[in-house]
Amino acid sequence: MWYLNIKADPVVTVQIKSRIRSMKARVSTEDERARLWPMLTAMYPDFDNYQAWTDRIIPVIVCEPLKK
Repeated sequence: MWYLNIKADPVVTVQIKSRIRSMKARVSTEDERARLWPMLTAMYPDFDNYQAWTDRIIPVIVCEPLKK
């Protein structure tokens, strides 16, 4: 239920290697999703299978640095 948690509170903590950042998560726009989805499925091909198994659009979450 991570998606519902993000919708309820979009401030998230992201760690990439040793770097930890506070970010704000949001659902991608249609244009962003069209650009990002092929990158996601290249890294994890099963996303295409998941999408084929459902009638809903699987959301792509974009995380942006919090403004200080």
